[in-house]
Amino acid sequence: MTHIYFMRLDAHNIKEIPPQLLALVGEERREHTDCIASPMGRALCLYAEILLRGVALPEFFCGNAAHCINRFAPDEKFDPICAPIVLGEHGKPYMPDFPDFHFNWSHSKDALVLAASGSPVGVDMEKLRPARDGVAKRYFTEGEIAYVFGGSNGSHDRRFFETWTKKEAYVKYTGSGLSVPLDSFDVTGEKLREKLKTFVHGNYIISLCGDEKKYDFTEEFL
Repeated sequence: MTHIYFMRLDAHNIKEIPPQLLALVGEERREHTDCIASPMGRALCLYAEILLRGVALPEFFCGNAAHCINRFAPDEKFDPICAPIVLGEHGKPYMPDFPDFHFNWSHSKDALVLAASGSPVGVDMEKLRPARDGVAKRYFTEGEIAYVFGGSNGSHDRRFFETWTKKEAYVKYTGSGLSVPLDSFDVTGEKLREKLKTFVHGNYIISLCGDEKKYDFTEEFL
């Protein structure tokens, strides 16, 4: 099972993060957010780790975030707060202390999404807006271009961001990042179809890539 957590930020989230939530964020990420000029960007960065450590990781191990934190936080064998986050060769984050726990995250505009699973996973999200046809012609395969431009007039933007987020989710899933040319694989083809899922939540397009067949979706309000 892959768990997907979605969170939209508002003025309240940006203005003040409760101390008990901020305590879940590692020192390295706090220092990183100090370099982000946008208040929204800083909040998205911090809440991504809050969702990871305070909700996704505890639920993965025992099914209930509050119960798990209360029970295991003092135990050195399972400490979701202190476990380091490390970046792979091409920037994919992982937690060496929990090798069976896989996660990935993405944000767009005022929202973020986190995917957590027992097997490798990649997720990407974009807020729906006018398509960037130049990007499609530069980075998409012939099959993907045919899909984006071949739908009805009302589906063009959605198809573009569906294809783009699928491509991003796939390279995040593999951990290869942009070391792999985006036009070297086709997300509309049969080979990748079973690994990729796309759904719309409000005006956001979210794509997931992974080996798990089942997933659930939760919108978090912290």
